[in-house]
Amino acid sequence: PYDEEYLAMGRDRILYFESARGCPYGCAYCMSGRSRKTRTFSLKRVFSALERVLRARPRLVKFTDRTFNADLPRAKRILAFLAGRAEGTEFHFEMAPELFDEELFNLLAAPPKGTFRVEVGIQSFRPETLALCRRPMREERALENLRRLCAMDDLTVHADLIAGLPGEGLASFRAGFDRLAACRPDELQLGFLKVLKGSELCERAGELGLVFSERPPYEVLRTPDLSFGELLRLKDAERGAEAFFAGGKYRGTLDFLCGPLSPFDLCEALGRGLIRPLSAVGKADLLFQTALGLLGSKAHRPGAGGSAPSRRPGSSSSGRGEDWAGEERFEGNPFRCEDDSAAPLIDGKPQRGKLNPLPEDGKGGPAGSEISRRLAELIGEDFLREGNVRPWRPPRNGPRG
Repeated sequence: PYDEEYLAMGRDRILYFESARGCPYGCAYCMSGRSRKTRTFSLKRVFSALERVLRARPRLVKFTDRTFNADLPRAKRILAFLAGRAEGTEFHFEMAPELFDEELFNLLAAPPKGTFRVEVGIQSFRPETLALCRRPMREERALENLRRLCAMDDLTVHADLIAGLPGEGLASFRAGFDRLAACRPDELQLGFLKVLKGSELCERAGELGLVFSERPPYEVLRTPDLSFGELLRLKDAERGAEAFFAGGKYRGTLDFLCGPLSPFDLCEALGRGLIRPLSAVGKADLLFQTALGLLGSKAHRPGAGGSAPSRRPGSSSSGRGEDWAGEERFEGNPFRCEDDSAAPLIDGKPQRGKLNPLPEDGKGGPAGSEISRRLAELIGEDFLREGNVRPWRPPRNGPRG
């Protein structure tokens, strides 16, 4: 398929490359694992095709192999072939984190920064959910290897979870999101279950109580463990993660915040504030105001990052969404405003349920605590590191567009 027309379209863009079809795993939500068989092209054919692809100088070559390192010796030979031939092209691979050995780590670490990108799909940390989805994972080994990958300076690591899987509610998903964020991947993605026609989960949807859209991409709407309202909260967190936890932006600021704050709570709050497109300055403003609001909230419990939220007395620990006293934790939180008179104005309209104005220091600016000064310094440094020319200063009111 790598004819001249296809290669010409890929110059300075993304090209997709297939070296194997199928998957040895049988995940119930995926079509690739139904046969649990993998068919591979010969390495001679793969290397020949890659040489043609590299001559086209694409910006990114994305391998479509479902589990690139399922055949470890074969994967290492392909990486060794590519290591000295990149010349400005980045290669993306989807790998299982528990299927690593020392040689594979060394091959990924050897080339210059921007050569290799690894996607690690954790999907869930809840054993019962993984069992329902027929997705085996040696959790401790997977986490140990993921942390090691994330610590490599010259490797880009993308990690993701799937919301809406059977048996997982909001509480356990939040805890899993925080555990994954603690590994410090370069990109953290929150995806949503697609109940694909022909997949095992689609066939068992009635049995498992999965309610999903009848239109493509067949996204889940509700499960016995996750209400539609809770799903909308996850959508907020998805927007926040996509805007702030991708591409290494605001790395210093997020490392500072994710000690005392739950990364999930931070993403959810940021997502609520993304009610319209914001400029780079507006995003910096939003991060500053949201973080100060969460740090100053009566509902925030210092040191809670990564721990499970509080539960109502007598509730179980099954991970079901209805057991989570989430709304109680947000009581009194500055970014939840239900009073029009106190809500900030954006485009002349009060933003109920969004960011409240910060306390002022008497000079029209935010309260001058040490925490706000340190936060402003970190955001300012990250803002300039992104390539912005003008320095950032804390806003007086709502986020600037």
